[in-house]
Amino acid sequence: MGKKFLAIVVALVAAQLLSGCYLLRESNWTKDKVEAGKSTTFEAKLVGTSADPSRFFILPRLSGDVDIRKPVFDTKEKLGPPKQLVEDAVLGQVAVDTGEGCDASIVPPPRQGPATPSRAYKTPNPVQTLENKFVTATFKAKVAASQQSGVPGVVYVGYWDDDGDGIPEGNSDDAINCTGFTTSAFLVK
Repeated sequence: MGKKFLAIVVALVAAQLLSGCYLLRESNWTKDKVEAGKSTTFEAKLVGTSADPSRFFILPRLSGDVDIRKPVFDTKEKLGPPKQLVEDAVLGQVAVDTGEGCDASIVPPPRQGPATPSRAYKTPNPVQTLENKFVTATFKAKVAASQQSGVPGVVYVGYWDDDGDGIPEGNSDDAINCTGFTTSAFLVK
């Protein structure tokens, strides 16, 4: 287990140094205890590396009956106006199946309740990656009124370099890499 984890960390660091991306530096939920039927917001605080533009994505894999709403990149307007992220189920599944550093076997979502499908939320167009710029990406997690227990899971952030056809592909045509992940949870009261 230790050697496999070290190899994965080395691969992630190499991918991050050689490509344009935003690295996850910290994250949190705005509310740690959420009433059933209410929402909390996940905040991913990111730092840029200097390289070519690529599409940023966030990939929440939460267990429980949770609806992801209003995902936004650059909420603090460090790079211009905030960018609404658009859902891309294909990108999410390709990232989990073949993306570098996105492997679900590294940190699988907890088995408590139904896990959210592998839906990524991406910037509609490539975004400039600026070295040492701090940006924030967020999404709301609305808990179903029927949810009885806490919501554990994993949230990945990453980038997608498209080969120009607009289709996420798990082959050498596209580069899909997760540049950070966090295991996370909030309670339902």
